[in-house]
Amino acid sequence: IAAQFIENEFKSMNLKPFCADYRQYYTFPMNVLDGNVTLSFDGRKLTPGKDFVVWAASPDVKGDFDVIQVKITKAKKLRNLYKLQSQASNKVIVIDKTGVTDKKVLNALDSLKYYNFLHAKGLIFVSDKKPMWSVMIGFKPRGWAVFDVQNSDILKARRVSLEIEGTFNENYRTSNVAAFVKGKKQPDTFL
Repeated sequence: IAAQFIENEFKSMNLKPFCADYRQYYTFPMNVLDGNVTLSFDGRKLTPGKDFVVWAASPDVKGDFDVIQVKITKAKKLRNLYKLQSQASNKVIVIDKTGVTDKKVLNALDSLKYYNFLHAKGLIFVSDKKPMWSVMIGFKPRGWAVFDVQNSDILKARRVSLEIEGTFNENYRTSNVAAFVKGKKQPDTFL
């Protein structure tokens, strides 16, 4: 939808396409979250895109899960995470990053997204910052769900309900939209 809008704007401004049209098509592997994506707790359903975003590498998951709450503000307490390994299987870890400013702590907590050594079914990162979504990591689905949440009420939850429906597409097709203005002095030169 956005690409079509941009293409139409380029046409209306009489910009020139590089190819037959304004699109530069390419494919890449992508985990496409094209179905339901829900997160709820205590009978309260959060709004995707507003209250939370789901990590693009999250696999399909559906169910109700017990929660382990974690709050670590100091680097010397990071080793306490390892103590959770025996308890975390088939549970969701809710990690409170609210107010944490220590970069070492933040980096260590965020690394769980990539290396879930706890073997949790899911990870929920709670922050006072607006959650941002990216496709960057979606090239390979992981074995655990990850949510970034901006709703501190979830810090009281004992159980959460998760649902993610997606499709891994080995050759996801998309495009850049590009155009140019033909120069008058050096029409065959590009910057």
